[in-house]
Amino acid sequence: MKKNYLLLAGLLFATSVVVAQDYTPGEGDGLQGSYWKGATNFDEEESSIFWSKRPQGTVAEKIFDRVDKTIDFDWGNGNPFDDTDDDFSFCIEWNGYLLAPVTSYYTFDFTYWDDGYYFALYDLDNLETPMITSEFWGTDFGWDRPEWTCDGELEGGKYYKIVIRYYENEFGAHARFSWFIDEASVMTEVVPQSQLYTQLDASAVEGIQSAGATVKAGNGYVELSNMNDDEVSIYNTMGQCVYASSHVTGTVTVDLKAGLYIVDAGKCVKKVMVR
Repeated sequence: MKKNYLLLAGLLFATSVVVAQDYTPGEGDGLQGSYWKGATNFDEEESSIFWSKRPQGTVAEKIFDRVDKTIDFDWGNGNPFDDTDDDFSFCIEWNGYLLAPVTSYYTFDFTYWDDGYYFALYDLDNLETPMITSEFWGTDFGWDRPEWTCDGELEGGKYYKIVIRYYENEFGAHARFSWFIDEASVMTEVVPQSQLYTQLDASAVEGIQSAGATVKAGNGYVELSNMNDDEVSIYNTMGQCVYASSHVTGTVTVDLKAGLYIVDAGKCVKKVMVR
């Protein structure tokens, strides 16, 4: 029996060493949050599917933006605005990036989320289609449901784009963004600040340059060269196409605002940071 205990202890120790060696801790600052009073679809128009104490069709009011280190809030019957008015509906949208600390199967947990949510996680090579997505919102509001989870396999040391939206109808309000990592977790826990980023440094998102076209970014522009009758598409971090052209030849310069972009030019797909 003693040998069995020793063997088990040895296996547990070996496993912990492997996890420790493979784990990639980050230095994140959190996620960018936009806070809205009233029900909104986040483009400043009241959404008719949301119940609200204000008349439907009115414009939701954006109160502030801020960086949240984690998403772990309990407002009770109150709200994030320190508002003394009667209980009302409000919405929050968080945007940013997640650094996967280890290659494993991840379960994202929204079971402590009152009233509704939307979650999308994107590979930076494809900002059009989420690789993991889940949501519960609409006229049938509910809260704290055990099925509010989604999962998928992530690569350790890799960054992913995430969008999270929170919907509060009335009365109790709380939100907690948690995960369970098969290779590293003992229990479900709040996703830590270290793995959440509002922005990525250029060195963190250096893309893979394929044969053919050459892509480089500068201050306010992206330059495409060695183009040979190629199609070009440039996407922002929300998956929106900000530039598209076909039959591009030679060298082309595209003026862009500062930010992270995915450039798909012929056989070249590259992530670039415009300053």
